[in-house]
Amino acid sequence: MKPESMTGMLVGLVSAIPAITMFQEMDEKGKVVNAAFLVSGASLLAAHIGFTISTEPEMLGALLAAKLSGAAAALALALCLWGKGEGEFIGKEN
Repeated sequence: MKPESMTGMLVGLVSAIPAITMFQEMDEKGKVVNAAFLVSGASLLAAHIGFTISTEPEMLGALLAAKLSGAAAALALALCLWGKGEGEFIGKEN
């Protein structure tokens, strides 16, 4: 993966829009991994924390745990399903 892929994941924790605009600079594996990560991890450190603190502050721990564990599981699954020999996603038809 290119460095832009890691940057996209870090930026995606705050907002998904800049991470999606960075897709054009990423390689194929980076795009797949970022998309999987953003499904659960997007906006973790911005909008979702702000809303949770303002409405139900005692749920903050559960929100962080759920979003981070979902993002980590999606990231691990995307990396496991990425074909090591061919450089393609397993199950992708040619």
